[in-house]
Amino acid sequence: GLGRKDIGRRLRGLVEGTAEVPGKIELYNRVAATSVNRASNWGGVFSLQEAGIDEYEIRAVIDERTSKICRFMDGKVFQVARAMSLVKQAMDGPPDAIESLSPWPVYDAAKDDFYLPQRKGKPYLKDQGTDFLQDQGLSLPPFHGNCRSVTHHTSTIM
Repeated sequence: GLGRKDIGRRLRGLVEGTAEVPGKIELYNRVAATSVNRASNWGGVFSLQEAGIDEYEIRAVIDERTSKICRFMDGKVFQVARAMSLVKQAMDGPPDAIESLSPWPVYDAAKDDFYLPQRKGKPYLKDQGTDFLQDQGLSLPPFHGNCRSVTHHTSTIM
């Protein structure tokens, strides 16, 4: 995989652009915001585990900008131990593994539902429980670029 400096050079090239391909600062901002969100939420799972909390809830910022997937995920409760397994898999694997370990759902307007194009059979999500969502890697934000959803502890102690 690419190292930190290589990724930085590629991002700088995208931001600055070239004569053929103009720069896109919004792309850089999206990548940065997504990385910060992921680090914050994933780091929070370590803290929850250390504190002996066994469940957490997804909390979306609800306003006119809230995405459909964040509204869908808002209030869902997941298991800390299972989330830790996902985080450890991601940390131990190559950087590009995150796309399959924690995929971003796609909205199907015709069905008013989300599906996972990376999964066999494109499973839809609306009628699925949290165990299914967690099995699919959908238990930790971010759920899309510029995602503002966060994890929040419940009062359940292990």
